[in-house]
Amino acid sequence: MSVGTFFRELGPALTRQSPAFQPRAPSVGRNGALAAAVAAVGRFTPAFTGVPGAILHPEPTSAEPTRPYLFDLIGADRSGAIRSVNGAILSRAHLTGADLTGADLSRADLSEADLSGADLGAAEEHYTVALTLYQQIGARLGQANAHLGLGWAAQLRADYGAAEEHYTVALTLYQQIGDRLGQANAHLGLGAAARSRSDYGAAEEHYTVALTLYQQIGDRLGQANAHHGLGAAARSRSDYGAAEEHYTVALTLYQQIGARLGQAHAHLGLGWAARLRADYGAAEEHYTVALTLYQQIGDRLGQANAHLGLGAAARLRGDSGVAEKHCTVALTLYQQIGARLGQANAGLMLGETALMQGDNASARKWLMQSAELYETIGRNKDAANAREQVP
Repeated sequence: MSVGTFFRELGPALTRQSPAFQPRAPSVGRNGALAAAVAAVGRFTPAFTGVPGAILHPEPTSAEPTRPYLFDLIGADRSGAIRSVNGAILSRAHLTGADLTGADLSRADLSEADLSGADLGAAEEHYTVALTLYQQIGARLGQANAHLGLGWAAQLRADYGAAEEHYTVALTLYQQIGDRLGQANAHLGLGAAARSRSDYGAAEEHYTVALTLYQQIGDRLGQANAHHGLGAAARSRSDYGAAEEHYTVALTLYQQIGARLGQAHAHLGLGWAARLRADYGAAEEHYTVALTLYQQIGDRLGQANAHLGLGAAARLRGDSGVAEKHCTVALTLYQQIGARLGQANAGLMLGETALMQGDNASARKWLMQSAELYETIGRNKDAANAREQVP
């Protein structure tokens, strides 16, 4: 793996805090500023997902024109830099629980993304520090990665406008330096943001561009992520056949590269598709596989999504007790990581379950809370749906 590849994929690459990447005050000089920026970004990065790209790519995905620019920026001995970078990555592999291919650090569906349960405020603070430092030394690639990270964070807190702004800036910077993988990742983020605001046409356009770019550079993980995004967009517009087709392709690719988190997301998507075509048995099978994988990886948001799916399937087959249990677990997990959309969805389902049980007081409480949360994140149609069901 080259240093160029590492820094090009810095945004989606590193996940949790480790002694190798503690944030520190910027040192004097260009290399010191770069090191401080790396430390700032390295501490908080989505564990996909949620997110396109990987720690170690077997294929050479870094654009050739970018490499000399990066080595000039680093100003370090090439072999020494490679050793230090690889050492830092390996030192945090046990923290991520990922295979060294980095495949488990991929997440395709950013509307359900998190930062591995990290503190969003702290994550955004570190990305902002990194962005400032990269701007000071004129590092366009670092700026692009920082904007991508800020986009992910904004996506999680349901600020889709801010997310799209950051993704767009990142895309422009990646285009300027000829970084095709970065462009693909930015398009993936823009697709997720568009889907979150129900613009499924725009979402599919971005996912399709991302897929094409990933295919051009031979990035199977990226292709899987793009197929997953296309499946999510198809599901959102009720084309369940297309959704299952894309999810199945994504699952196959994730299995080929050993990406457990990707497999979990694909099973979750297949569960949604099966549930919407009223095959609740198949839905619960997929949700259960997804939940097991999320638990193995330690992905709390994924676990919440799987519990919510299991709750929905149970409610639709008339088992309100099991539905309530799963939805309550999901709500607790969403609250722990600050995922407001997830909390609203779980509250809505708990309200609908309470209606099934004839508990109007509980139904009223959950449905009103859900409606208020939907309104705070601009999901007015969902808010109206919740209010219409209030007894």
